[in-house]
Amino acid sequence: MGHKWQVAAESILRDMGYKILKAQHRPFKVQRRERLPVLHGDPDLNDYLWNFADYVTIKRSRMSLVDVKSQPYLLIKASGQWHTIDSGTVSFTNKEREAYPTAKIPVSILLFRYRNTRNMRRLGTVYYKLVPFEDFRFMPNIAGGILDRKLDGSKTMGSREVYRLFRKSRAVDVVEVGPGYVKRERRGTIVIDEGDAPHQDRRS
Repeated sequence: MGHKWQVAAESILRDMGYKILKAQHRPFKVQRRERLPVLHGDPDLNDYLWNFADYVTIKRSRMSLVDVKSQPYLLIKASGQWHTIDSGTVSFTNKEREAYPTAKIPVSILLFRYRNTRNMRRLGTVYYKLVPFEDFRFMPNIAGGILDRKLDGSKTMGSREVYRLFRKSRAVDVVEVGPGYVKRERRGTIVIDEGDAPHQDRRS
């Protein structure tokens, strides 16, 4: 589900007033890469962010990075009331934990929480919010980041609204995302969609 949320997030970010300068899954070609704004003082991490950051955005003349994270939750009933339970941490790769704290521009996490099911029509109430990366706490021997008061300030969407979002953003059939491409499953066949030129992935 994570790759579907990454693609669908583009529509939500635009609704939030962000202009998308670069999306990881869309082709991005520049004649002289050295003229791009510096995202990180370390050249290797700068290249990493330009290649792998989910979104490079601008809002009110201010650039920022947006990383999309999604987390399933279990819905349980106790003492007559419904409660949501999740893992308690949000996963970050080692490279993300290295690059984000010292990036030259702000880094935010667009966090989605959804019901743990494969049925995209029954994702239940989806909670989402944009959180500064520095709001996450990291502790020794714990791989993920801890976000206190995870639901505070969250916006919500119902199952039908989420499915409409997936269809609108063409995220329904997404199975993988990478730099400049999206892999989709269509009638049992995996195809690679590079911009407007989808073609069959013969390595699958």
